[in-house]
Amino acid sequence: MLTAVVIIGILATIVLSKSSETRDLANVQQAIIDIGQLQALIDDHAMTAGQWPATLADVGKGGAKDRWGLNYRYRPFAGGIPENARRDRFLVPLNTTYDLFSRGKDGVSSQNLNNQRAQDDIVRCNDGAFVGLGSHY
Repeated sequence: MLTAVVIIGILATIVLSKSSETRDLANVQQAIIDIGQLQALIDDHAMTAGQWPATLADVGKGGAKDRWGLNYRYRPFAGGIPENARRDRFLVPLNTTYDLFSRGKDGVSSQNLNNQRAQDDIVRCNDGAFVGLGSHY
């Protein structure tokens, strides 16, 4: 009887662990989709207005939240790439136009993707050619 209870406990732990992993992956995938959609709105605004929107509210997405309940971060580059632009592990700016990202599951971030706090961020890089986990870029 005790063996059966232990086996059931082990199986329940495995199922719950896989369920959590699946939920985390779904959240990341949704954030990637959301950033792609925000990027399309931002780029469309820039083409029609001739400048990057100042905020996400300018494209009707003010207060847009990721799956972890945090606001997406958007920072347009007016007048060149700022010193505080997000950077890759070689300290090269991720973008030349604007930064757009989610702080990910842990809710914290860093300017540089080589920092552990930025590894779970979902980031837009290469001016939109890559959108994904900071750890994968």
